[in-house]
Amino acid sequence: MKRLFLCAAILFMLVPLVSASDISTEHMSISLQPDGTANVTVERNYDTISASQISFLMPARYSPSGMTAYDDEGELDCTLRTFDFGEEIVCEPRQYEDYTVTIRFFGEFASQNQQDGYTFSYVKQVLTPTDRTSLTVTLPEGFGLVSGDTPYVPDDAEVGSEGRRIFLHWDYDGLSTGESIQYSIAYEDLQVFDRIPAWALAGLIIALVLSSSAAALYVRGRNRNEETIASMFPVLKDDEQLVIRYIIDQGGEVEQRDIVENVSYSKAKVSKLLSDLEDRNMVEKEKQGRVNIVKIARDIGDINTTLPAEH
Repeated sequence: MKRLFLCAAILFMLVPLVSASDISTEHMSISLQPDGTANVTVERNYDTISASQISFLMPARYSPSGMTAYDDEGELDCTLRTFDFGEEIVCEPRQYEDYTVTIRFFGEFASQNQQDGYTFSYVKQVLTPTDRTSLTVTLPEGFGLVSGDTPYVPDDAEVGSEGRRIFLHWDYDGLSTGESIQYSIAYEDLQVFDRIPAWALAGLIIALVLSSSAAALYVRGRNRNEETIASMFPVLKDDEQLVIRYIIDQGGEVEQRDIVENVSYSKAKVSKLLSDLEDRNMVEKEKQGRVNIVKIARDIGDINTTLPAEH
């Protein structure tokens, strides 16, 4: 126990490396494999970096390995540090404003608790103030949520599917140093039903999702998709309206950097606005080489998109 407290103390001593560089957004994506291991991607955006280095630390209980970091220009010059309590990657950024870095590694986040049952577990420890953090966990193909009570914590996850894989997504704003979020998912292997026709298996997966209180989320998402840009426009904030107007005025498709140049917002703010609009299925982003293309993602409807004269 004393050793555990000592490790925790050392971990928080590392915070000053990045404490002067608050994180604007952090999105963590965990793709689970059938054996409980996972491919992990963490994308961080910094408005301003005041320290000479940036770092990311993953506790030892998740058995992190193969940790690397990248930005738009390629792999970063980084140093790996291994401690009893975890692995840390420390990198020198190539720029110090509106900077995005992507960290990739392998880890172990799930354990088998019965013949076909598994438990995913992850505790997010906030070491650096973060404006917005999100987590997406994708189950292995052929796996589904267990039936019964809500099989995941926190219970406000968005549940959906990508092809034949179920995912859960959480999104939170305004996290301070010292806060933590505990995530867990109970899921099971559905391969025991291999001899059931594909249409029946699909029905079982849908039933599992519905039984885990995803029905309301599904209906709400379907209704959102039926709405037009015009019907959603009045509830948008002024800065979101301005971005939508500009994209539509350019024919519904534009490079992200053109938005920055023409709406007088910083790259970081435009990136955050587009992420919010993308979460609501109003726009979608497509990477073409080193350029982000932003497109309107739903029917526009009847809307006046003329920009104000000052823009």
